[in-house]
Amino acid sequence: MKHSSALLMLLLCAALLAAGGAAATPSPPLGKEEPQSMVLTIANGPISRQWGQISNLSPLPCGSVENDPPLLRPYVGLLHAHTSYSDGEGTPAQAFAYARDSAGLDFLALTDHGELLSDSEWADTYSQADTFTSTGAFAALAGFEWTDYSKGHICVLGSQDYASYLNWQTNTLGKFYTWLEQRPQALGIFAHPKPTNFDDFAFRSGVSAQMALLEVANVEKNFEPGFLTALSKGWRVAAVAAQDNHHPDWGDASGQIAGIWAPSLTPSALLEAIRARRTFSSDDRNLTLSLQLNGAWMGSTLHGWPGQPLHWRLEVVDPDPDEAIVQADLVSLGGSVLATTSSSGNLVWKVQTSNPGGNFWIFARVRQADGDLAYSSPIWLEAVEPPTLVVTPQAMTFATTWGESPEPQTLTLETIGESGVE
Repeated sequence: MKHSSALLMLLLCAALLAAGGAAATPSPPLGKEEPQSMVLTIANGPISRQWGQISNLSPLPCGSVENDPPLLRPYVGLLHAHTSYSDGEGTPAQAFAYARDSAGLDFLALTDHGELLSDSEWADTYSQADTFTSTGAFAALAGFEWTDYSKGHICVLGSQDYASYLNWQTNTLGKFYTWLEQRPQALGIFAHPKPTNFDDFAFRSGVSAQMALLEVANVEKNFEPGFLTALSKGWRVAAVAAQDNHHPDWGDASGQIAGIWAPSLTPSALLEAIRARRTFSSDDRNLTLSLQLNGAWMGSTLHGWPGQPLHWRLEVVDPDPDEAIVQADLVSLGGSVLATTSSSGNLVWKVQTSNPGGNFWIFARVRQADGDLAYSSPIWLEAVEPPTLVVTPQAMTFATTWGESPEPQTLTLETIGESGVE
């Protein structure tokens, strides 16, 4: 039984019990056939198993997350870029063509500022995204950037309409969150976030599933402090990087890149992978990164209890021989380092740690020889009580006459808690 409480019915056969009885009871005197009995006492108790597979850790969905998807591959691109439809250069058609043909990106999302967009420009962005999307070859996405110059900026993907800070219905952060909640298919990105942005990242539960991403790097700047603040406030945000392009250099403005692990290269597959938080941030566009806990992908939420073994697997690959991975850390609450390792090339790091208990999150931070940084998305663990085995009945009495088989009885085992027995 896996993942949840279940019943296991065991039929204790007479042969097994007879063997146990013979070991515990002396043989009767020759020629006598006296009734014999045996009492088997069984106790309840906790399950003390060394968990090593995801089937033994119950994943919880974050929004509509699928935590154990099949056959993923990494795609790299950008989710924050501009054109002349707001404060950038070029047209959406030029941007998508450049990203595909010159920069060699797998995907590009255009996110012009909502307060500068017209309805016709928004419609054209959507039309061009449809035109340039080719399944398996390139994914073009239409989005926008909600801009409050004092509170912070949020890019939005997957929405059929756009919002402007100049509209009274969305002119505050709270109103914008309400607007986003009313469009559950839409997903938000905290753009170039400082720890004091977004009202000090004040948490809002109703929109938390949709605020899926945070830019840990943007325009050669690092925003790890904002990442740590958002996570500490309860936001379940995944890591991406951006170039925030305003010139005709979509994909070539810097090395920053967003990585998405998805089953296929389509806008819908990428958006679902974003919703699942299967993303990474990298300063190096050739780098790919994945983090798993007990087989569960980054972005997953798992149940755990104190002392439980945690089996991590971090893989980082960069094909450039002069850009070795020199250090990798598992980072948790407050920026504390749970484990660290060094390397001189690509990295496959398998390490076991112990669950300290409580609710916490962990992400991987990787440093290359040239100073470039990469980040995995977090994995979240929620505290539960260790599972307990309940046995009914707790004592079984078998009576028989020598030479005869005892009557079979039924023993019921029930697991109480978030895991089961096999």
